[in-house]
Amino acid sequence: MTRLALDGPRRVVTIRGALALDGQVGNAPSASGSTTSGPTSSSRRTPPDCSSERGGAESPGAEHGVVVEPGASPLSIEDAGDRGNGNGMPEERLTMLERAALLVLMAEARELTNAELRDLAGFTLDGAHRRRLNDLGLVTSTKVGRAYVHDLTDEGAVRCQAELSAPRPPRAGYAGGALYVLLAGLRRHLEITGGTLGGLFTPDLRHRVEAAYRVLAPRAGDSVSLRVLREHLDDVPTDRLDRALTALAERPDVHLRAEADQKSLTEADRRAALVLGGSPRHTLAIEAAG
Repeated sequence: MTRLALDGPRRVVTIRGALALDGQVGNAPSASGSTTSGPTSSSRRTPPDCSSERGGAESPGAEHGVVVEPGASPLSIEDAGDRGNGNGMPEERLTMLERAALLVLMAEARELTNAELRDLAGFTLDGAHRRRLNDLGLVTSTKVGRAYVHDLTDEGAVRCQAELSAPRPPRAGYAGGALYVLLAGLRRHLEITGGTLGGLFTPDLRHRVEAAYRVLAPRAGDSVSLRVLREHLDDVPTDRLDRALTALAERPDVHLRAEADQKSLTEADRRAALVLGGSPRHTLAIEAAG
């Protein structure tokens, strides 16, 4: 690997041959530098048009100008022969944000909007990062209204499993380095216990209740019978579902109410009721998100 770290004036580094820059694959380069003057570019690096990513062939003698700003972190240029999965096959390199998106989706074990991603992990998945994960088949992104909803695919889950054995990515930073130490420890735990990622990371039951409500309610804010809800979530033990409903009831947009027409209640409706404050509640309503 060739690493260029320029602490002096802004430079344009000429690279001969194809290269690997921010996830783009190429051949071993040679480099020469020249100093330029002028206003600082808003971009620290100007990546080449790497036709190998589009299925075309890169000319071995092609030259690329790469702008490196003063004080920028070292520029890593990797030989394509250094990258692979151990079987001589190249692997798709992901940015730290793309890896983080996969790991968050794995840990939450549910679909996430960009707003939820921001609240949970401090970033969103959009633009080139979203398109890349979609194109690789690792994440599906569905537009609901004006927002995207992201979900991890089976291929994405396999990639998350591979991350447990992956080395710390370059420029991962302190938090990223600690994350990959933790992932390695998680791999050892799963090997010892015979567990799986799917068994370890399960959806928060409150999110399952909300998802079930969205399926059962004609519109947000409409009432859904707790009997119908329990039948829909028949794999969940009664006591666990009661605790999840009780926790949800603390939110101002969630309403657990007694049925106004008590005569309409069946015995099954009464058995499905949740007692809060000494009063049986028979229906659930969740208001639309603000």
